[in-house]
Amino acid sequence: MKIERKKGLKSIKVTHNKGVFWTAVVLFVILIGIVVSIRIIGNNEHNSGNQTAECSSDSDCAIVQTSACSCNMGGSDACIPKSESGKYNFSQPASPEKGETVCAAVYNCKIKSCSCISGKCTGLEQ
Repeated sequence: MKIERKKGLKSIKVTHNKGVFWTAVVLFVILIGIVVSIRIIGNNEHNSGNQTAECSSDSDCAIVQTSACSCNMGGSDACIPKSESGKYNFSQPASPEKGETVCAAVYNCKIKSCSCISGKCTGLEQ
């Protein structure tokens, strides 16, 4: 950048070096491309490393309650392998007397049934 002041003028003229500016822009775009490529490659490696099948048939999958409230009372549900269904144990209803969550009377069930698709338990929505 060059600043010039000519005799007789009250203003200052600023001259930019366009070559340096465009070089910086190109380097910035290349840097963004590299960062995006690294993230995409990292995600692909992470996903490809998880090749273990969750299921081999629809009977290997189950709909489970994933919150203290059932989906009939505003909670949520998910389709997971039956082998992992023990992680979701919400057999006791919420008790406001004990300071626990109060369930809303809102129907929030979204999964109609579970299917094993490409080795992964997938919920089929209503």
